[in-house]
Amino acid sequence: MEFNLGTIIISSVFIGICLIPIVLTKGNKKKREKAFLAALNNIASNHNGKISQFEICGDIAIGIDEDNHFAYFYKNVKEKVEELYADLSQTKCCMINNVSSIAKYKDHNVKVIEKLELKFLPKVKNNNEVKFEFYNDDESMDLNGELQAIQKWTDLINSHIKQMN
Repeated sequence: MEFNLGTIIISSVFIGICLIPIVLTKGNKKKREKAFLAALNNIASNHNGKISQFEICGDIAIGIDEDNHFAYFYKNVKEKVEELYADLSQTKCCMINNVSSIAKYKDHNVKVIEKLELKFLPKVKNNNEVKFEFYNDDESMDLNGELQAIQKWTDLINSHIKQMN
């Protein structure tokens, strides 16, 4: 079977056109992750800390400084930036705040998550609670791993707090 030079060129161009969006998307994702990690490290360095574990999930980045006992949070949604931290030495525990409602769908009740927050309860009652907002349905329609990430970080941070005491 013989291939025509024109067919080979057209096929190569077509394959190249199909691959360009994939390569660009992957490159943009890596660039965004680097920017989120840099922002998280910047928050930590502003508090004389260093990130020992971190995770980037969608529009958020979370990390922990296990030596200095701080948790750090960075969120960038629609150019609205949020930079937060929690002093774990002043925290009794952290818990998931799942704000949801029940909606009717095809004769069934469906639980709709409106907001997911990681809430840090202070040891001293007069101190304010710190909340890291992982998900808000006003900003994004779909959950993209936030539920799994918030559970993982709740367990990890509570385990760290328990080891400190």
